[in-house]
Amino acid sequence: MAAPSTSPKTTITPEIVAEMTPAVKEFVLAAFAHFEAKIAELEEQVKKLSTKTPKATPNNSSVPSSTVHPHNDKDKPGKKKTKSKRKRGGQKGHKKQSRDLVPPEQCTEIFEHHPDACRRCGGELLADTEPPRRHQVWEMPPIVPLVFEHRLHRGNCPCCGISTSATLPDGVPTGQCGPRLAAFTGLLMGHFRQSKRRAAAFLAGQRQLRQLKF
Repeated sequence: MAAPSTSPKTTITPEIVAEMTPAVKEFVLAAFAHFEAKIAELEEQVKKLSTKTPKATPNNSSVPSSTVHPHNDKDKPGKKKTKSKRKRGGQKGHKKQSRDLVPPEQCTEIFEHHPDACRRCGGELLADTEPPRRHQVWEMPPIVPLVFEHRLHRGNCPCCGISTSATLPDGVPTGQCGPRLAAFTGLLMGHFRQSKRRAAAFLAGQRQLRQLKF
């Protein structure tokens, strides 16, 4: 008969073992030995998994792809990009890339700038016959919401005494959102994946701009 296990995980004392019948003692000790071996095996597996398990990504787990930033290349499969030895910016001999200028008639406003004096001696300058160097700056216009108020007047009938109210014309929505604003809001939440909270915050900011003077 095997002696009782002295492992700290075993909770059976020698006094309890002495009160058991031989059959019960053999069964209990065998069960404890089995469970202790199983616990040790599982602890070893947990230790290996905790040190080797990679970060959960959509590629190796059920994590949704929406939790990964689209510009994050660390979690994407494939070869890791090696750092280039070239310097930043245009390389020697490359073709210059520049934005084409729009025709002058399409410019919102044209400003003429003339030099005041010679940059070397400060003397008076004569006008050059060469065309000036053109520099164009693109800018976003201030987005100010358009608010259209529809006043529905009411009239009273002198014959029957019933009052009649005007109705909204065809094409005027019953809500506070016009068709273009509704399409723009859908574009924010659908294509650009903005939440309802962010879209509402953006529209609330545009409403405040309506009170400013540009």
